[in-house]
Amino acid sequence: MYSGQDLINVISDCSTTIDNCIHDLASKAKTKAKAEMDYRIKLAQKILTERDKGTKATNMSDICRGDRVIATLKYDRDVAESMYDVVYQKIYALKLELSLLDKQYRIEYGNTKWGNERG
Repeated sequence: MYSGQDLINVISDCSTTIDNCIHDLASKAKTKAKAEMDYRIKLAQKILTERDKGTKATNMSDICRGDRVIATLKYDRDVAESMYDVVYQKIYALKLELSLLDKQYRIEYGNTKWGNERG
């Protein structure tokens, strides 16, 4: 439990961290989208190459996705997606924490906005 100015500082720090995470989430979203784009382009190119070589359609997917370059791009895509999800969940957890801190403040200092506590 926090009290007084410490509670206000924790609330402020939590809000700042949420803002920073939102900016980080935007960056992660771009990384995620680029990784998806790179993977799909390279996969499409590999499919066309295999088709030109006469590879049977039934084997095409396994052959293309088993290619080291394609598999690495898929790995990069999956990691980018996971990192995006991590930041998204961190924002959610911080919002819950901020809500609890706000409730604690309201219980201890009345229904005033934090920062304007009664003395």
